[in-house]
Amino acid sequence: MVQHKSYTQTDGEKGIGRAGMAEQMRGLGLEAELTPVPGDRVNAIGRLRGTGGGKSLMFNGHIDTNPVTEGWTVDPWGGKGRRTSSSTASASPT
Repeated sequence: MVQHKSYTQTDGEKGIGRAGMAEQMRGLGLEAELTPVPGDRVNAIGRLRGTGGGKSLMFNGHIDTNPVTEGWTVDPWGGKGRRTSSSTASASPT
């Protein structure tokens, strides 16, 4: 998903939100739906239902990005991260 230029309030963001994200979730076996929100936008909601009666987990994220600025040491649209000292993936400028 990070390889898509989905700048806030552009056709890129609308396209990935309206079709791409839901299709990706369906491809992973999730139930997926698009829910309209103000401003001609949608939320893509995916569900992977469990089989037991245990606790649920919710993951929340966003798909809009900011335009690329100078200072990157990796291709920001390459979809690759690097490990940092805290062991979290990062693909931000130096």
